[in-house]
Amino acid sequence: MESSMTNTDIIAVSAVCVALLALVTSLWQAVIARRHNRLSVRPFILATSGVVKNGFATLEVSNNGVGPAIIQCMKLKSSKFSSELKKLEDFVTFFENGNINLMQEQGWHATAIANGTALLPGKSIEIFKFDLNGSGEELQNKLDIFFDGIDLELKYKCIYGKEFSYKKT
Repeated sequence: MESSMTNTDIIAVSAVCVALLALVTSLWQAVIARRHNRLSVRPFILATSGVVKNGFATLEVSNNGVGPAIIQCMKLKSSKFSSELKKLEDFVTFFENGNINLMQEQGWHATAIANGTALLPGKSIEIFKFDLNGSGEELQNKLDIFFDGIDLELKYKCIYGKEFSYKKT
């Protein structure tokens, strides 16, 4: 029995098979590249706080990832109260609830982070800094206890829109 396929038919079918395999391979490569791109711009937030040796009480947030972190929400919490930090008054109220009257003290500054603020890789923001040089020991002890008892919660996302959360206890 003679075959009905000629050499040109076999070559055409082979070319279609090769083209389909190339298409599947290209699509799979696109999926892998997209996953790689998302991971290559992932932010990683880290917060540090406490009374440091050079005489400052600080709360600092840094991005140790490789992509920008777009801050969505920042909250400070203690066992008795919680506050979303959107403006300077929120800091004052939060510290007053911790029995520290900021309005009577000098040498401090606070930074409220607006929703949508981008924290670039390798950069940090001082959320709160208090100069303890020249302040009384009572205030230093209050701040030491205060920083030990607060939690910081941050919600942020990467440039691809994936949401992350960070909690420092």
